[in-house]
Amino acid sequence: MEGLARSLREAKAENKRLQAELDKGSEAKAEIDRLTAELAKERGHSTALTDYYNMTEPQMEALRQELGRVEVKAQRLAREAARTVESAKTSCRTLRLALKDMGAKVHGVPGENASALEFCDWNQEAGCAVSDCATAYGDCCARVSAAFALGLLQQHGCEHVAQFPEFAKGDWEFWQKDGRSAAKARLLEQLAKTEAADQGEEPVGGGGGGAEDHPEGRCRKLCVRPPFGDWRSRNEKFIAAKNLPKVRYLLRPVYREMTINGHNYKVVNVANWMQTHPGRTLEDYDRVHVARLESMARFWRNHRRTDRQEAIAQRRYALSVVSPPSPLRYTISVVMMNQVRQITLLVVVLWAKM
Repeated sequence: MEGLARSLREAKAENKRLQAELDKGSEAKAEIDRLTAELAKERGHSTALTDYYNMTEPQMEALRQELGRVEVKAQRLAREAARTVESAKTSCRTLRLALKDMGAKVHGVPGENASALEFCDWNQEAGCAVSDCATAYGDCCARVSAAFALGLLQQHGCEHVAQFPEFAKGDWEFWQKDGRSAAKARLLEQLAKTEAADQGEEPVGGGGGGAEDHPEGRCRKLCVRPPFGDWRSRNEKFIAAKNLPKVRYLLRPVYREMTINGHNYKVVNVANWMQTHPGRTLEDYDRVHVARLESMARFWRNHRRTDRQEAIAQRRYALSVVSPPSPLRYTISVVMMNQVRQITLLVVVLWAKM
């Protein structure tokens, strides 16, 4: 009996051990199933990533090629921009010299580090100024400068040059053989005729058959030339007393005039105003100037003197009545004090002998 009981206990222990191993095997199998599921999921992710990479690889290659083309284009555009800026600088310098030759003051010139857009904007404004100056002056030199500026702007593709005067677009005799001397002779002849017309004399007939070089460029003189030398140089006593050297001063320039809507203006003043107000026209200058004159006339027409001004005018310009001589003379002076606004009657009794 004891042997049977011991065998039964051993069988139960073995059964428990086998049951424990079976439980461990079940857990291991469940873990294997879980790992198998995770492996399948990872394989699915890996397959999706592989497909995505295979699909995006051509796109990435296309983007790399596009990036290479963009870099090449950017380098080419940078070189073209550098050439454009250099060309715009050259045009800017040339237009500035042309404006200076035509007597206009040049302001607001872009610096060396300015952009191409700033240079182009200034060139457009300068081109309009050259056009206006050429129209205002109308002489040979200004028109030659305008023609040169026209060709330069056309070369750089500026469209606004179509607004230049028509006479600046033709062929110039100035550039032909012996054209400079002929143009100079005609210009001198025209100046002589203009001077004779200003003096009220008949122009002296000269060579050329009465031909005129740019007749529309005529304009009367604004001022008369001052006499040669200086009055101090002709006053020998003054020079000897002051120990001054005999010097001769340069002649003042003879300014030209232009007519806008029947009003005469100095060309220099018009050019300075248009340079200060870019984008404006000659009509705007005439309108502003006429409005200013009308405002000034209206102000002085409606002007009323103050009490102080009236008192000063009465003291300065009033007529004083002198009575005949008498033993007793009364002089009454009325003085108005502006600060306290009161009238003080001062009676001064003067005794005079007959």
